[in-house]
Amino acid sequence: ILTAAGAETLLEVDDQMHAAELGPMARTEAPFFLQICGLVRDDNRQEGGKRLFNIQMELERAMPEVHACSLSLDSVIYKLRGTPDLLIRVYPDLQNPDSKSMITLGHSRYSTNTLPTAERAQPFSLLGHNGEINTIEKLRSSARALGIMPTPGGSDSQDLNRILEGLIHLHGFEFMEALEMVFPAIHTEVERMPAGLRRMYGFYRWFFAPSAQGPAAVVSRFGDMCMGSVDALGLRPLWFGESDYDYFLSSEKGVVDLQNTIHDPRPLAPGEKIAIISGAGKRGEVLDYCALQERLLRLFEQGRLTPLADNLHLRIPESILNCPEGACHELRRFFQDRPVFDDGECPATSAQLAAFGWHKYDQNMRKHVAATGKGPIGSMGHQGPLACMDGESLANVSDFFTRGQGARVVDGVLQID
Repeated sequence: ILTAAGAETLLEVDDQMHAAELGPMARTEAPFFLQICGLVRDDNRQEGGKRLFNIQMELERAMPEVHACSLSLDSVIYKLRGTPDLLIRVYPDLQNPDSKSMITLGHSRYSTNTLPTAERAQPFSLLGHNGEINTIEKLRSSARALGIMPTPGGSDSQDLNRILEGLIHLHGFEFMEALEMVFPAIHTEVERMPAGLRRMYGFYRWFFAPSAQGPAAVVSRFGDMCMGSVDALGLRPLWFGESDYDYFLSSEKGVVDLQNTIHDPRPLAPGEKIAIISGAGKRGEVLDYCALQERLLRLFEQGRLTPLADNLHLRIPESILNCPEGACHELRRFFQDRPVFDDGECPATSAQLAAFGWHKYDQNMRKHVAATGKGPIGSMGHQGPLACMDGESLANVSDFFTRGQGARVVDGVLQID
């Protein structure tokens, strides 16, 4: 698979795990640990990352029993069933001084809404997550529409990670853009932002409408950047602090001894994000949320929208097209001669719509979305009578099947140094 995808394998190692250090149950379930070192000869790191992402997708399809912890140009991931202090004993790589990390992300518990297996253990390739994603099914369906396939049998955190990977590698977004798209600013606050930011968030909602909602503290890393994010209601804490040598983000305030911190760690506000930029031979740089939004706006105003629009919507709202300095000129020209469906010659009657399950409420909701460009506000649950108890309506077969979808709380610890 690697060779067929254009990757060159230089080294394979399968004996770098001391399973004898694990407990009895963990030893019986210890995975076969295989490490591969290789080259991808692409013109730039973006193309190389995309190639590795596609290789990982092919591995999942062809070998579902294989779990790729990491397949990256930047990072490696080690997992085990046991306490964090076992890592350095089980994986001798971590004792090598040449393997010292500039950025370290850790999660010390298995997810409580999946089986305790290495495949579902955090962190994943980009993030560690404390909390739950209540809108995961909508996120998954929207990701599929964009060609991003969720992880087979994946948890909410794992599929959120996959969506971020897809936005970066398949659709060309920067890491900070992808995270801001999935965890957007609070909508009521966006309405009071400057016009440029309103247009930017309007485009984010147009391209990827659903957002990751629910109590969540997220620490994520891609390349030389680490980002922290808190849900809009601040239901899961995330602390930022600075020690004598490091910056850190953690769901636990006391993860670093207070004697070693320069000042008392501060909690991120509801909906807030923060970024730490590091790299070989340079001092770490911290970006607060305002500085992050300024960078995001500069990226947006570069006018990189046209390549993203080819296989999406037939028409973009004028509020999105009103970009400054001709940034959307190419996008307007792209859509100028595109056909738009018109049912004027054969309008659908109410009876025909009802036969396909379109009731008056559904039609009114679609009219609202078409007129305003905004999704309807209402209950997340079913708002009508159960189909089996509603003899006066013409119910669809699908109306007789209902199910609840939710996630449980993950009380894990996140740490970034």
